[in-house]
Amino acid sequence: MKRINVDELRKIQMNILDELKRICNENGLTYYLGSGSLLGAVRHKGYIPWDDDIDIWMVREDYDKLMHLLKNRNIEKADWLTLLDESTDGYYYPFAKAVDNRTELKMERHTDNHGIWVDIFPIDGLPKSMLMTKFYIVLGCLLRIEALAMDANFKNKEISLFDRFYKSVFYCLATLYGKRRFVRLYNNYCRRYKIDNSENVASLFVSAGFKEILNREKLLHAATYKFEDREYTGFKNYDFYLSQMYGDYMTLPPEEKRRTHAFEAWWK
Repeated sequence: MKRINVDELRKIQMNILDELKRICNENGLTYYLGSGSLLGAVRHKGYIPWDDDIDIWMVREDYDKLMHLLKNRNIEKADWLTLLDESTDGYYYPFAKAVDNRTELKMERHTDNHGIWVDIFPIDGLPKSMLMTKFYIVLGCLLRIEALAMDANFKNKEISLFDRFYKSVFYCLATLYGKRRFVRLYNNYCRRYKIDNSENVASLFVSAGFKEILNREKLLHAATYKFEDREYTGFKNYDFYLSQMYGDYMTLPPEEKRRTHAFEAWWK
């Protein structure tokens, strides 16, 4: 198999995003560059120099419609595009990945090896009470830890003794409860509150804690951003979003905090 370098990997990811963008535009759906991808668009006009993935966010209603379209064999879409979501065996997360199935990928920290992807995160509502919202976020973080433990690579030599211990405990709990039952539980938990009835929203799997409690009216407006040699949609009020998620987002983090996903990829 032919190894894929970082530059080629990024082109593959943008091709995936181009296909998602086309499908969304043709069907009246809105997507937003989010997380490090929006930060990269604002600060670098493209990828953060050490980044190796693309994240988009979508309100739950549009997210569900996109999932239906990507599973519909009668909808025009690239043959190489595969969807991973809650219905996929061995996939434990409450968000989807759009994958180029012509590629293969191996990660250091996870056992679920699939092709090069773009993450698609749903945006959901939150409780009306801030106290209940914080409790809801904390419980969501515990579910996130459980999901990550189910996909942890315990053979990874870089994993610490503490991480190995607590992930093993969570892995055993998930196995006893039933992995598929857990996946259904996690997804139903994320869907509990409707956006239309919520002042604040979040994408629960994003590991930002209380920072991910975002005001709906400030967040859910779209604008176009330059990203490398292309243009994509992102959150219009980027300063509100990035300040809350990252603080002083225009200042580069120290080198020891510039993390990647630590994977290798090949053409099949």
